[in-house]
Amino acid sequence: MPNFYTHQLIEKHKEIHLGISELKNPEESSYEFRGKILNLDERTVKQLSKNPKRYLTWEANGKKGVGICSDITGCNPKGTSVHFECYACNWFVPKLEYLDDYKTEHLYWLDIMNRNAENPMRAAHFENALRNVSYLERIINICESGIKTFQEELVENKIENEKINLDWE
Repeated sequence: MPNFYTHQLIEKHKEIHLGISELKNPEESSYEFRGKILNLDERTVKQLSKNPKRYLTWEANGKKGVGICSDITGCNPKGTSVHFECYACNWFVPKLEYLDDYKTEHLYWLDIMNRNAENPMRAAHFENALRNVSYLERIINICESGIKTFQEELVENKIENEKINLDWE
């Protein structure tokens, strides 16, 4: 019986965390794929492209620098009171090459959340894990949307190239 209520609590907490921070949906969020930063304004992309290592941030699955802070003026964690809470920030740009690491990190926090869900003495651990799970789900969605967009662009380019070749024949 407690599992029924725990599941509802998990979904409500995810809704609260994502609502409070007003995080962008995955289709509108910025991401980096093969060294190209997408869905950011030109000025920021130009600045980040000068030296992207300067803005590397956060870690997942024990690897550092799995994302880029696109707030080039300094840390400005929108939606969170914790400084450098990168996953919760609209300025965080995930790097698609670390998708597997984000997924591993997600499973880690999901396990912690599930182990602590029914123990009232570990409520703080449960809530921390729940928050991290919701942020990582958002990051994974951003990455998967970015890969989908990239694949769609490849198909569109191939179609355009075929049209051009046919016109020349």
